[in-house]
Amino acid sequence: MLGGVNPDYAAENFKYYPLIAQNYWMIAVDKVTLGENSITALRGVVDTGTSVIVGPKSFVDPLIKGLPANPDCATLDQFPDMTFTIVI
Repeated sequence: MLGGVNPDYAAENFKYYPLIAQNYWMIAVDKVTLGENSITALRGVVDTGTSVIVGPKSFVDPLIKGLPANPDCATLDQFPDMTFTIVI
């Protein structure tokens, strides 16, 4: 890793995953779950410089079904957890 890491500030040991594309930091993602909804067998680009999560409409629409159309950040703690499952 560029610059190194300080394990004192990590919640657990670092994990390393094989890239599936050489032009992006792309890895295989087994499942994304948002509350009761999930999608499987995906590819994801790992980018620590953004907070955006995007995907094809056919994947994203069923995943976010049931979320408010105009979310309010003041009620963010009432939203379901989003979980990314990545298995080597």
